[in-house]
Amino acid sequence: MDVNFWGADLKRFCAGDCSKARARLGIPVDAPVILSPQAVDPTCNTALIVLAFRRVLVAQPRALLVVLGRCSIPEYIEKIKMEIKRLGIGDSVIWLGEVDQETLIDHTVACDVVVSMASSEGFPNTVLEVMDCEAPIVAGRIRQIEELLENGVHATLCEIEKEEIAEAIVDAFDQPERTTQMVRHAKELVVRQAGIIKNGCFFADRLRIVCRDAKRHSWFQIFSFRLAFVIYLAFRRIKRTIR
Repeated sequence: MDVNFWGADLKRFCAGDCSKARARLGIPVDAPVILSPQAVDPTCNTALIVLAFRRVLVAQPRALLVVLGRCSIPEYIEKIKMEIKRLGIGDSVIWLGEVDQETLIDHTVACDVVVSMASSEGFPNTVLEVMDCEAPIVAGRIRQIEELLENGVHATLCEIEKEEIAEAIVDAFDQPERTTQMVRHAKELVVRQAGIIKNGCFFADRLRIVCRDAKRHSWFQIFSFRLAFVIYLAFRRIKRTIR
């Protein structure tokens, strides 16, 4: 069975100049920066990332946490902001919400570590884009992530617990050679397996084969495959519109 990931736009998402990106964003050049780029949502465990960040500050007192992404649950945002205030880390958290795609790319290029802690979803396309921008990844150990990424080779995968998240982030700073090696392997992987154009062509080829061999398949099999392709295209269009 072939697994076909959504894919990243390899021309748009790519490594850039960290210093220039930070200058555009107003982020200090020498600050350790952790980026949380997914939706602010309970399934993405944003609150847990904030709690883990408090522990990171013990090892990296000048660190900044940048939180991006839409949120459809206002009560959840308020809960996180109250926790930030309670912990006394407001000066170390940059809360931006939804941003346009160019700003997202700038933040990805400007950061030192990207944290993805979704507890349940399809393979997060954000992770593929981060890999192409050559940013180190700390991700939750879930099946969808482990289908593509190997712990210690492409990213640091950990249990979705604040202690383990904090430890993985600190290790990314404390072990720069290992981190650089994982970034290189992740870049090679995304170029090899996760380019949106390559994957789209692969999917289209499979669709043509199904249509060509239609007589060998039931109408339900053909309809299901075409429906999946239409959903794929709609997902890409909606994602661009949201960003």
